[in-house]
Amino acid sequence: MTPAAELAKRFEAAWNDHDMRSFESLFHDDATFVNRIGQYWRGRDEIVHQHAALHRSIYKDTKISNRVQDVDLIGSDVAVVHVRSTATFGPSMPHGPREMSAQFMFVATLRDGEWRIQAGHNVGLMDPNTSKLIVER
Repeated sequence: MTPAAELAKRFEAAWNDHDMRSFESLFHDDATFVNRIGQYWRGRDEIVHQHAALHRSIYKDTKISNRVQDVDLIGSDVAVVHVRSTATFGPSMPHGPREMSAQFMFVATLRDGEWRIQAGHNVGLMDPNTSKLIVER
């Protein structure tokens, strides 16, 4: 597994442990992130702050499983990583327990000898009210 692809597994581990310190270490200081409902966050501090609030509330009993689909190396220090993510939501979700899938893409860059996420974009593939798949493939 490439170092860039390994970020997807580290993301999964930090998420499942609800470990915001480990989650924080995945991102560059000036990273950006678009969540599954289109909210845009700039900077590692904001990305972590927004995710931490979710992990204290509706995501507190959520687990994810990430499957790396591909890694496109753009250069020796830049990669685009596509990940299919499946989340299992517990009873803390407003619509109750359910499983949902998302397509996650991130741009990973190597700086100061370390691969981190520079930009991330998470797209929900299922209707959150019905859990019906709305996007195939």
